[in-house]
Amino acid sequence: MADGTILKKRHLSRAKHPQMDLFIADVFDASASVKDDQASMEHPFFALKPGDHRTVEYRYGDKHISVECGSKGRATIHDKDIWIYCISHLMHSLNEGNPISRRVDFVAYDFLVTTNRAISGATYKGLADALQRLTQTSVVTNIETGGKKSREIVHLLDSAYIERDDRERMTSITVTLPDWLMNSIIMREVLTISRDYFRIRKPLDRRIYELVRKHCGKQLEWRIGLDKLHLKTGSTASLKEFRRAVKSLAASDDLPQYRIVYNAELDQVLFYQRSTKGALKQLRQGRILATSLPGGLRVLIGYARVSTDDQNLDLQRDALESAGCEKIYTDTISGRATERAGLDAALDFLRAGDTLVVWKLDRLGRSVKQLVDLVQDLEDREIQFKSLSDSIDTQTPAGRFFFHVMASLAQMERELIAERTKAGLAAARARGRHPGRKRVMTDQKLKTAKKLVADGELSMREIADSLGVSLATLYRWRSRDFSL
Repeated sequence: MADGTILKKRHLSRAKHPQMDLFIADVFDASASVKDDQASMEHPFFALKPGDHRTVEYRYGDKHISVECGSKGRATIHDKDIWIYCISHLMHSLNEGNPISRRVDFVAYDFLVTTNRAISGATYKGLADALQRLTQTSVVTNIETGGKKSREIVHLLDSAYIERDDRERMTSITVTLPDWLMNSIIMREVLTISRDYFRIRKPLDRRIYELVRKHCGKQLEWRIGLDKLHLKTGSTASLKEFRRAVKSLAASDDLPQYRIVYNAELDQVLFYQRSTKGALKQLRQGRILATSLPGGLRVLIGYARVSTDDQNLDLQRDALESAGCEKIYTDTISGRATERAGLDAALDFLRAGDTLVVWKLDRLGRSVKQLVDLVQDLEDREIQFKSLSDSIDTQTPAGRFFFHVMASLAQMERELIAERTKAGLAAARARGRHPGRKRVMTDQKLKTAKKLVADGELSMREIADSLGVSLATLYRWRSRDFSL
């Protein structure tokens, strides 16, 4: 096969436990962001393939790293999932105001589910081997962490203890993190990474994601020469093989949060954020075509809400940003249950094909009826919906089923209300009364609304305000009258 021919392969594994929040009893649940240590994201501590017994050395300017291993070989980047799990656990506790220590206890099963591993005897054995490699792999470094310069021999884990039941099955694990890693955690020298990181199949792809997340940060893009990227990853592949791997990853479009453009003329790689801003910048500069983006330019819009004074929005914001939301609208506690300016603004901004993302389903609606009405409105407007903690995504069969169930509930509720209303009106007329109230959306207002929508100069929010009706009322009449 010629070097320029790239087969499109899948670089992300399927989600093995899509409903993991229903099973995990550990404190690391769907509300906790996944965190990674910045120093190890920058430097290649971990091997990219198992069985690597080499002592490796890297130098970047005044920084020096030497990594040595024990009988099981160097700890691999998949072994690093234990690190990430523990860091996420501790950062969640730290953010909650709880004390933390180097000793971390967790349940083996919870770890396997969270990191998207299969549940089998082989994966439990693999976990035990990973713990051994982490305790045996030593690093000599002068990297600065927590504001302190260190040049000493350290291990990736100081110790690991595995508890087994009467049938020798692994149950719980206790690990002791090294002091230098704890310094990074205490100083918050960590970054939030995508939960889909655990779905990345290939070790090299994981390493590339770490580097891109570290260097791109909140910027729209990051450029790097292929030879320098090759060096930073710590890959032992030839430059030709490495180039082919990068092209394959770019063609798959599977790298979480980012897209890749390879410039053959400069032998340079460009990484840019999947957000609309990132894509539009590349379009303006002529690096990509709109047709090269799967699904076109669609926007992920986040919505967050707190309902009490002692809650804050940080947790929801972190999760929504990690999910790739371009804009995030928020609501705090209000005097009236119907006052939700943030949600109204989000609904006004959304267009057909966009996705409304929430941290949890109960953040969207204050009541079942309100939730049913909102979901029905989204479906009518061809807007996708995603709830991060509830694993609801209307771009999946299960998510579409959820929408259909909610739509059925809405239809059933409308029919029940209609039956009760007819019976009530009939009873009232029999008594000589003519019940009912004046229609908020009068014929004149409806006529004006049609004209303003046709003109296209005002947003739906502005039209609703000018007519003196709520945004929900305007959308409800729009769904009834297709010419609006």
